Amino acid sequence: MVTGGATWHRGLVALDPVQGVARRETAATPWRGGRWPRVHLGREGAHDGGTGAYRAPWDRGGGAMPEHVSERVLKELLEAFNRHDLDAIMGYFADDCVLYMPRGAGPRGDRYSGKAAVRAGLAQRFEGIPDVRYGDDTHWACGRLGVSEWTLTGTSASGRVEVRGVDLLEFEGGKVVRKDSFWKIVG
Repeated sequence: MVTGGATWHRGLVALDPVQGVARRETAATPWRGGRWPRVHLGREGAHDGGTGAYRAPWDRGGGAMPEHVSERVLKELLEAFNRHDLDAIMGYFADDCVLYMPRGAGPRGDRYSGKAAVRAGLAQRFEGIPDVRYGDDTHWACGRLGVSEWTLTGTSASGRVEVRGVDLLEFEGGKVVRKDSFWKIVG
């Protein structure tokens, strides 16, 4: 169903092509009338045999995803972070990537530009919180943009850390060109 420019998927994402916004809708926020509509999104996607779930062409074996990101890719990237596998993590990043950390001297946090600098910044994060883990995660994807929401847990020099956070990711050619991380302020 298209309402006010938004395309709704059952339990998935509301995509607003005008504003470029993706929102997750759940059973706790049902569509008007208490039931979920079936949606047709045009030639680029298809439903999976009547269940109402949308499947994009690359999820149906229709080729590579040159400019699109999927929830699967976001989950795999987070799993690489949980393994502290810098080689695997950096395999997702473009050569000219930019990373904004949630903390730092400026209002956007510390900024690392280029693959070598991003790798060094992430290595520093793993050293600062050696048992860091991202759990209770949820992922959204819309075109070239991805969002990963998670709870970070670990131990830093100042003690136990548990904080809710989110990564905003931009992809080009299937690689991360910008990752901007945010944490809730605790205490």
